[in-house]
Amino acid sequence: MLPRLLLAALCAKALTAQTLDTVVRFPYEVRELFHVPEGNKLYVSAFVRDSGTDHIYILDCADMAVRKVIPTGTLSVYAGDHRAAWCPSHNKVYMSFSGGYPDTGVLAVIDNATDSVLLRLPVGAYDRAITYNPVWDKLYCAALLPLPSVITVLDCAADTVLKTIVLPEHRAGKFAVWDSAGDKMYFGGGGWTNADRVTVVDCRTDSVVAVIPSRVAMPGLAAYNPLRRKLYVGSSWDEWGVSVIDCATDSVIKRFSNIFTMIDGVPVYCSAEDKVYWLAMSVTQNKPDTINVIDCATDSIVRMIPCPAPDRAIWYIAYAPWNNRLYVASNHLLTVFDCRNDSMIGQARLGSSPCEVLCNPVDRRIYVSVFWDSAVYVFREDLQPVSEESWLRPPSPAILLRPNPARDVVWLSGPAPRALYSVCGQRLLSLMPGRNELPASLPDGVYFARGPQGPPSQKVVIRR
Repeated sequence: MLPRLLLAALCAKALTAQTLDTVVRFPYEVRELFHVPEGNKLYVSAFVRDSGTDHIYILDCADMAVRKVIPTGTLSVYAGDHRAAWCPSHNKVYMSFSGGYPDTGVLAVIDNATDSVLLRLPVGAYDRAITYNPVWDKLYCAALLPLPSVITVLDCAADTVLKTIVLPEHRAGKFAVWDSAGDKMYFGGGGWTNADRVTVVDCRTDSVVAVIPSRVAMPGLAAYNPLRRKLYVGSSWDEWGVSVIDCATDSVIKRFSNIFTMIDGVPVYCSAEDKVYWLAMSVTQNKPDTINVIDCATDSIVRMIPCPAPDRAIWYIAYAPWNNRLYVASNHLLTVFDCRNDSMIGQARLGSSPCEVLCNPVDRRIYVSVFWDSAVYVFREDLQPVSEESWLRPPSPAILLRPNPARDVVWLSGPAPRALYSVCGQRLLSLMPGRNELPASLPDGVYFARGPQGPPSQKVVIRR
């Protein structure tokens, strides 16, 4: 269907019994994920190394087939948490395309029915946080740069700017959270001046009603508890501290000084158990190796879950409300916990460097994007245990070369170098991660790429 996309459906026994549905492989390294219930679609951002930009792949979750590929031009896509929003009233998706400072980025408006870009609005340039307010049918977009930092309010019916809120003394744009009970928006901050500020906007008047000193440096991570109207905020710059904001009074009521937050370690709120799960770094190991479980009734840490993977690094977590389970992605392993007692109930294998975990409530599937595999793993909700003995003999990672057949250039995914061999076993040239030029002296034919430990290998066809 799409010539450069390889869709590989792997049998479940390749990992663990009856857990893995599909592995969708892409020609580029994949990063953020975003799910839209209308049409049951998955938006995947992929990094195009040869141009330094991103593509958006739109997949039908029913069969994981690609419906559309949207190139961004010269921009990068931020489609993850607080960087994308769906407007159900008009079935539109809003995504942040960033050119990086000082270049100007855009806010892309995508028609979810036709999978086409309707508009590219020049709203901010860098670290843009967006969220949708269904009461007023408005989109709020905050950008750290350029200065002064601004919050833009859009009418989603016409995609026109209703108001621009200028923040002359501090910045906003790290997160955007809607307090549904109080009809207020909360925006995380950054920068070097007043860097702990959280901005509060009244959605009825679109005016700033509070600027909260959060006591957290550069608050860029947030989890909202609608039951108790509490906002849990932490730093997105590897810093100590998580603060609890009472949204009724817009004041800090608690600070955890013993949680060392990590960049992109987005926390999650467990609605069934009234708990927040927060990733924490190990200062000595410089790895996110613990999940802190916060009881929202008492605002106390009731449990610390160690990393279930051998390399002691947790990268992303996601909560599935339909089965009250927490899915934890670490290198080469996806682990599921029962949130009733925070006990581990299943595991499945992954590739290296997961980028995001996402739970699909429509068909109850779990998606994990894995950067070095250039793939999205699709799991059923029930995972079976992986034995400790199997980790003593981990399988060699798969080799992925693209394009295949190749002509003059081949790209190697993965962190380790490989070598190209003839069908007779003669070593011809080294292949490094990323772009590799194929010498003109190499004739057309079939070759094999192998790692330093030998098999597994991948057949490579050169056709000039």
